[in-house]
Amino acid sequence: MDNLRERFDQARTKVYNMTLFVTSGHKLMGRNNQHMMTIVHDGNTEGTHDLQKGMCSGYRFRLAQQENRLGVYYPREIKEIPDHGCYENLSKAVAPYGIIPEDIPSPFNLNQHMKIDGVTGKMKHTQVRPKEGNYMDIRAEMDLLVALSALSRSCGRRQTARRADLRAVKSITPSFRVKE
Repeated sequence: MDNLRERFDQARTKVYNMTLFVTSGHKLMGRNNQHMMTIVHDGNTEGTHDLQKGMCSGYRFRLAQQENRLGVYYPREIKEIPDHGCYENLSKAVAPYGIIPEDIPSPFNLNQHMKIDGVTGKMKHTQVRPKEGNYMDIRAEMDLLVALSALSRSCGRRQTARRADLRAVKSITPSFRVKE
């Protein structure tokens, strides 16, 4: 990787594509206005992908519980608060590359459909999820280090978290697939 300082940027991605909901054909942009990736195929026909929210973390769960806002942030029953989330998974995965947690960008939350009121701007979580076997094909437009983290569908019930998946993607072999 030539530049591990370049980061994905939610805001630049939305402005470049002039949409809150990216899908096939859209570009994922970096902080320096670089075309980082292109969504080649988006198999999610049931909902959208979130570019508004940050990522979950153990601290975020505890804070929501302290403020009695778990139901606001997470539209499902949570019996036990997880001790970690995507933030901790990604922090651990990229640490060997010298990337500190504070430098991890806001995420591209695949398959996390949010309802957004166009007048008030209020956001609401949904349980809309794609069908089994859904996938997205993404083409790298530059050399990238891509870190993926996924919490189990049952997170908040069994509190299971999968580890982060780290991929070094070279632009000479640029395509990769993200499966549900």
